[in-house]
Amino acid sequence: MKEYTQVTFDIEPDQHEVLTAFLSEFPFETFTEEEGKLYAYIPSETFDKQQLESYLQSLPRFASVQPAYTVYRPKNWNEEWQKNFQPIAIEDKIVVRAPFHDKDEQVQHDILIEPRMSFGTGHHATTALMLRLMYKNDFHHQYVVDFGCGTGILAIFAARKGACPIVAFDNNEWSYNNAPLNCQLNHIDQIEVKLAGEEELYNHHPHIILANINRNILVDNMSLMAGQLQHKGSLYLSGVLMRDQREVDDAATAEGLRKVAVEEDGEWLALQYEKP
Repeated sequence: MKEYTQVTFDIEPDQHEVLTAFLSEFPFETFTEEEGKLYAYIPSETFDKQQLESYLQSLPRFASVQPAYTVYRPKNWNEEWQKNFQPIAIEDKIVVRAPFHDKDEQVQHDILIEPRMSFGTGHHATTALMLRLMYKNDFHHQYVVDFGCGTGILAIFAARKGACPIVAFDNNEWSYNNAPLNCQLNHIDQIEVKLAGEEELYNHHPHIILANINRNILVDNMSLMAGQLQHKGSLYLSGVLMRDQREVDDAATAEGLRKVAVEEDGEWLALQYEKP
C-alpha cells in the first residue's frame, strides 16, 4: 500500500472546482470537500511540495493560498472511504449507493458506485444536478458520449434510461480503470470506456453529450462539442457556478445552441442546450 500526502486548501467553496481543474497538472488521485475545505491526495513518492507552491504563486487568484500538509502511512483506502460514504437519494427516484448498502426496492433507479479514486458519486451537487436533468428527458436509443466520465455514473444512468451506444472517456487513469467496474456492478454492457482527452470527441457524432467538468474546459471545448452533436441533439453541462452562467451561455449561443433547461442547487448549475 502507498503512503499518501493530504494537501489541504482553505479556500472559498465556490473556488474548489476551479482549483481542482488547475491541479490536474499534478498527479493527485482524489479530491474531497469537507467543512468548506478542499482536500487533495497524492502518493508521497510523486509529490513535490516546492513545485506545487511555485505553481500556486503563478496563479493570481490562488497566489496567497498556503496549503497544509499531512502524511498518511499506508492504509486500506477503500475501508476509509466506506466509513464515510452514505447512499444519496435524488428526486426520490434515483438512489446512488455502494455495494455494501442495502437496496431500496421502492426506488425507480438504483445505481451502484464504488468510486475508489474517481469523481462522481452523486454527493457533489454537479453530479446530482446532471442526474436530475437527465431523469426528465428521453434517452431511449440515443447515441451518448460522456466527456470526462469519472466513475461512469452519468453513462450508467443513460444506459438505464435506454441509451445505446454509449462511449465514456476520461484522461484520468483511475477513472478509466474504475468506470468499467461500476458498469459491471450495474450489469451494464453497452458502454465503451476509453482513456482519452477531448480529442476523442472528433470520433463521434452523438445525439447527446454529457460533460460534468468545469467552466474553463466546457467553454474551451464548446465549439468542438457543438460541432460533433447531431442536429436536434442535446448538450448537458455541469461544473458551472451560477456567476459563470453568462459566460457559458454566450459560448453556447455563439455555436448556435439554444438553452432549454436549467437545474440549480445552491451556487451550482446544470444546463441543457439543443442544436437546431
